[in-house]
Amino acid sequence: MGLTVSVVRQLERADGLVGWSLRAQPFAKTFWALSAWTDERVLASS
Repeated sequence: MGLTVSVVRQLERADGLVGWSLRAQPFAKTFWALSAWTDERVLASS
């Protein structure tokens, strides 16, 4: 759980991030992530 909090904090500070979503099934070790960015340049620099 601590790593998740760290990732969330990093996302909240990222320039150009429009939004994000995370779905997890930790017991199955399955995770899905979705993020939206303002443009490809910002995504490449994050």
